[in-house]
Amino acid sequence: GKNMTAEKAAYRVLVASASDKMASVVKDVLPGPQYRDISYVSTMGDAKRMLVSQTYDILIINTPLKDDFGIQAAVDIAEQHETGILLLVKAEMYEQVSSQVEDYGIVTLARPTTRQSLYTSVKMLSAVQMKIRKLEKEMRRMKERMQEQQTIDRAKWLLVDQRKMSEPDAHRYIEKAAMDRCVKKIRIAEEILREN
Repeated sequence: GKNMTAEKAAYRVLVASASDKMASVVKDVLPGPQYRDISYVSTMGDAKRMLVSQTYDILIINTPLKDDFGIQAAVDIAEQHETGILLLVKAEMYEQVSSQVEDYGIVTLARPTTRQSLYTSVKMLSAVQMKIRKLEKEMRRMKERMQEQQTIDRAKWLLVDQRKMSEPDAHRYIEKAAMDRCVKKIRIAEEILREN
């Protein structure tokens, strides 16, 4: 494995809570430089606006909020954003709410909660976010590779079409040109497409 002491990823956290107390608890509970970037809002409307203008890894919603209870809003956000969501609800509502939101990947905590539970839940959401980031990066790479392959194929068929090469010959032509000039096949393909 890689060097585990290396710089750990930082997470952007948004806390939506009508009470300021929750905000300071979150700041206390979350460890070190990984969770330096914490923003606070007191309404669901503000939370939604913040999410539109920037990405947050983790959203902590302390229900109820001033303008909205917060549960439906949490579900809406979960469907639109990759943000990990932690929902804090009164203990007597816990069963009902958690079964309502768990299919959306939302984690529910009963209030009053312990610092340990809050910490553990956020760490768990962070791990999931890390996984999502990696997958997104892989997806982007795969998409790029597919697009490159399509471009190379287009160039190959253009050679077949215009220079009357056979398909294997066109394929070899592109590979050899790339090797001779120490560039990627995509570069050769783009030149062929530009010139013709």
